Amino acid sequence: MDDFKEHATDRGAQSQFGSIIFRFKKNKLAVFGFFFLAALALIVLTAPLYLDYSKAIRQNISQQFQSPSWKHPFGTDVFGRDLLARVIYGGRISLFAGLGVVLCDLSFGMLLGGVAGYFGGRVDQIIMRFTDIFMAVPSILLALAVVTALGEGTFNLIIALMIATVPRTSRIVRSSILTLRNQEFIEAAKCYGTSNARIIIKHILPNSIGPVVVTATLSLGSAILNIAALGFLGVGISPPTPEWGTILADNRQNILYYPYLGIIPGLAIGLSVMCVNFIGDGLRDALDPKMKK
Repeated sequence: MDDFKEHATDRGAQSQFGSIIFRFKKNKLAVFGFFFLAALALIVLTAPLYLDYSKAIRQNISQQFQSPSWKHPFGTDVFGRDLLARVIYGGRISLFAGLGVVLCDLSFGMLLGGVAGYFGGRVDQIIMRFTDIFMAVPSILLALAVVTALGEGTFNLIIALMIATVPRTSRIVRSSILTLRNQEFIEAAKCYGTSNARIIIKHILPNSIGPVVVTATLSLGSAILNIAALGFLGVGISPPTPEWGTILADNRQNILYYPYLGIIPGLAIGLSVMCVNFIGDGLRDALDPKMKK
């Protein structure tokens, strides 16, 4: 009997997952955004197989400001470095550091929001007052302060942006859990003697994951923008390591005369964030219960 129930539960979960995928595929922009980001991630991950990293960091002043050509498809920058190589290798930091920010944000945000929403009372008040303090400061300024204190580097950049984004995620998780903690199936689990940790992990968080997934997807776009903004301000990634924001910063004085120096990395940032937002919109529609009709 238990095996039958487990099989039925697994089949129901697979059916629900399949319906989510079906609704997501109906959103053409979301599907385009998914495949565009997947292709971009594949390009930047496999870059060492077809593009020498030295082209992205080695200076060659005699080759500076070369227009896009067969030898240099995106041209060269003020130091004679190949812009194509810098954009591709810069995508490793902009995309995957942004993904690291989102994963850390989700982990700590769900933990804090889950504890605050489930236990309530004084625990909720303490956690939420701390989040209010952090949310009182604009996220980019908070990240700027933290990365300035910790120093430059990818790891410190991820920590800084995580600290700036965790409060919002924890509040979203808390609001979702507040609507679930008094439901009948939660009360039934308590009556069976289920521990609080198991109730939160096994029952509450999976049922509140929809808004969190959508928020995390949209947070990836914000993380990419914030990483580029900090790089442009000179407090993100140490040169000569390429990153989309630092590429713009290195060439900002010459963009007026050589527009490709700003257009190409700007397009990389804009298209990536746009596709992330497309995916977020598609997930929101796919996970919205009103779309199940």
